[in-house]
Amino acid sequence: MPTTVYTDDQLEPMFQDVEELWVKLSGKEFRPMDWAFLESFFKAGIPLAPILKGIETSFRRFKPKFPGDRIGGLSYCAPEICRACIED
Repeated sequence: MPTTVYTDDQLEPMFQDVEELWVKLSGKEFRPMDWAFLESFFKAGIPLAPILKGIETSFRRFKPKFPGDRIGGLSYCAPEICRACIED
């Protein structure tokens, strides 16, 4: 996958798209660590589509181990985001 360098103008709507999906699926706002993690993906040139796909797949495949178990942060989605990058 070729590396893409994003401008600030390009990043803002991409950050919003990811945050909207996260809130929709998790019911929680992004934490500072999630913002930093997402920024590292974009700085690495990862396109938006595999990030969104990886998040969606992570939530779809998540199997709680106990009542109240949930995906706690974006880092949980990293393997699926990487997998989506390879597939695209």
